[in-house]
Amino acid sequence: SKRRKRVTLAKRFKCPFCANEEVVECKMDFRQGIGSLACRLCGASYQMPIHHLHEPVDVFSEWLDDCEAA
Repeated sequence: SKRRKRVTLAKRFKCPFCANEEVVECKMDFRQGIGSLACRLCGASYQMPIHHLHEPVDVFSEWLDDCEAA
């Protein structure tokens, strides 16, 4: 069987708090069903429930939405 090559989307993002580029890293734990983000500079973090169709960018955009709503 041929393996489909997955399109690689950004895994590092700009922090909405300290505004540095590519400092937010995303971890996708599909077994636990949790997507988490953390900025390695300022320590800002976010978690949300995920399923197998989620991509890191989905978790990040959800975080941005929550930041704007707050």
